[in-house]
Amino acid sequence: MNRRVLLIDLDPAFRDTLTRLLNRYRVVVMTEPDAERALGLATADPPSLIVIGVDEPDKAGFRVFQKCRKGALAKVPVILVTSTVAPDAFAKHRGLKIHADEYIDKRTALDDEVVA
Repeated sequence: MNRRVLLIDLDPAFRDTLTRLLNRYRVVVMTEPDAERALGLATADPPSLIVIGVDEPDKAGFRVFQKCRKGALAKVPVILVTSTVAPDAFAKHRGLKIHADEYIDKRTALDDEVVA
């Protein structure tokens, strides 16, 4: 059973938190802050989940998300996380035809919510 999560996020504190939380459940968290490198790794050996950080000002995570929805990664669930994007921007994205499976605001999320 594939119990690997790929985290693409520049935030070292969140990388540490997610790794700590999921390791308790024997889930391996692969962290790669470089999006292109991360997508290459994921395409070669798809994880069971991809978590992508979306932050201001460039919101590059949305572009990474679009790449994940194509090709070999199209069926892998994706969670978008942020600590800077306004909640209404996430709400707008959720309303699009192609949207993430889940959205987490790191500013308000509790550990239990992140694990769930």
